[in-house]
Amino acid sequence: ATLSRAGYAVETYADGEAGLKRVNEIHPAIVVTDLKMPGIGGIEVIQHVREIDPDIVVIVITGFATVSTAVEAMKSGAYDFVPKPFVAEELRVIIRRAAERWFLSQEAKRLQAEKAAQARKFITFVSHQLQSPLGAVQQYLDVMAYKGGDQLAEEPRKWVDRSRIKISEMLQIISDWLTFSKVESGQL
Repeated sequence: ATLSRAGYAVETYADGEAGLKRVNEIHPAIVVTDLKMPGIGGIEVIQHVREIDPDIVVIVITGFATVSTAVEAMKSGAYDFVPKPFVAEELRVIIRRAAERWFLSQEAKRLQAEKAAQARKFITFVSHQLQSPLGAVQQYLDVMAYKGGDQLAEEPRKWVDRSRIKISEMLQIISDWLTFSKVESGQL
């Protein structure tokens, strides 16, 4: 009731199994669990929530508050631990902080995805900018090797042949770089 009045969408469940089933369906931002429940206990709930979605912020509320249970809950992945009895305002503050944490983690994920997309765009741009002049140089060297044929002295012919090989290697590196970028982005 306290959280509903504060504007949060709240769903309650009688046990951990029912709650986990719903968590798996909707992936909420925050899960509040008790440690002692029928069926699955709170520590197990925390572990399952972490497997379902590591970004979900888990808060433990319990009447069996000890330092060891708080430490165990935090080690399992709980964000915060609230002993009963508690004041409604205390719960609202903790939920507000948990929501801020969830929003910040989502923003960080979005920024990471944006950064990765920018990096892929940069790789593609640079690769194409390198391919064009290298391709032209390779064509000039191919023409020199073809037209010069036997007229080129042995030393210059070696230079042209080595240059052609190195240009081909550079173009292959660029091609591999582009392929890797496509694989990373899921386009290949």
